Amino acid sequence: MAFDYPASAATAAALLDTFGQTVTLSRVVPGGYDPATGTVSPDTVQSQTCKAAILPYRDGDYLDGTVKAGDRKALIEPNLSWAPDATTKLTEVSGSVWQLEAVTEVAPAGVPVLYKANATR
Repeated sequence: MAFDYPASAATAAALLDTFGQTVTLSRVVPGGYDPATGTVSPDTVQSQTCKAAILPYRDGDYLDGTVKAGDRKALIEPNLSWAPDATTKLTEVSGSVWQLEAVTEVAPAGVPVLYKANATR
């Protein structure tokens, strides 16, 4: 019997909907060069709202030495129009802005269930 990963993704999204908060993910998309006109289009900002939980690290979570004092663990829902990466900023409703680092897509069998990231200021 195969494991139902889409159901796991739905469970993760439901838990974040219940226990997380609405956040805005944003990133700058560089403008492109048009060789026909010789012009460069301006950078644009892409953003999307989603659910996430921003949690403090426990002492045992500092295993690889990349987590600094004040960093948080960001757990982000899987149902996104674009996947977060190290160029993504996360803004909480309170106005706190976090830069995402070391973003990992938890995707057993290729089905995104959750995104995990280190959030730093």
